[in-house]
Amino acid sequence: MAYLDRKHAFVSYVTEDKEAIDGLRAVLEAAQIPLLARPQLSNSARG
Repeated sequence: MAYLDRKHAFVSYVTEDKEAIDGLRAVLEAAQIPLLARPQLSNSARG
């Protein structure tokens, strides 16, 4: 249950938005909120 009590964020994004995600990561880290960010797979990578 302790895991659910902690703040955290997950973001799935397209690679064109990486710069914005880097800024979001900085804001969240300053607020001590960990961010797990993973780029989405492109349509060609999905098969």
